[in-house]
Amino acid sequence: MSAANNPSVEEMRARLQHIKDHMPQTYELICAKAVDMGDEVWGMVRRGVRGVPNEFWAMEAGHFAGTPFDLKRVQDEIAWGMVNFGATFAVVFNLQIDRPAKLARAGGNDGAH
Repeated sequence: MSAANNPSVEEMRARLQHIKDHMPQTYELICAKAVDMGDEVWGMVRRGVRGVPNEFWAMEAGHFAGTPFDLKRVQDEIAWGMVNFGATFAVVFNLQIDRPAKLARAGGNDGAH
């Protein structure tokens, strides 16, 4: 296992704290999805932050978290949606559970999930 996929406890805390500190919409969506789908959402976030592809990836305001998906179609669709709908952030979870979650501030779905 590479160092990127085996970060220290301190590095994992720093990566997760980065989401909380610099990606508020992403963090809100993670929390909403965890309420909707359960604790496995946090497992996906941790695996993605650890470096496992196809689990969790997000970008917001120039900040990135997680590991990109290796499915070309996913990244193409995210880019297309962001450009065409002016999304301010994007979050992708493992495709087994990815579906829109309600956001408190947005009053529903804004298309980013």
